[in-house]
Amino acid sequence: MISIIGAFTLVLIAAYFTAKIISQKSAVFMKGKNIKIIEKQSLGVNKLLYIVNIGSKYYIIATGKNEITMLDTIEKEELNPVIDMKNNITEKFSSYFDKKIDKENYIDKDEKND
Repeated sequence: MISIIGAFTLVLIAAYFTAKIISQKSAVFMKGKNIKIIEKQSLGVNKLLYIVNIGSKYYIIATGKNEITMLDTIEKEELNPVIDMKNNITEKFSSYFDKKIDKENYIDKDEKND
């Protein structure tokens, strides 16, 4: 009985260290050189908004449970408030996003008035 418990314990320890080694190796393999997630904001359950840098371009991408949608591309100059946030400046991503939405709504209202 003791030998069974000992063997089971050894198998558990071996499985733990094997999983740890595999996860470390896959993390190095999965790290992208050309694609970087600049910012991620949760919008609800299974709904996320990302700012992604691919090469020299920045994209706003929304993800849902079974879908991924590219919403917009933005210039690096528009991104500065988000980058500065990581440097402890108080402007938050949500306020930047609100400004972007307000700008789009203003444009939509102007188009409807024409």
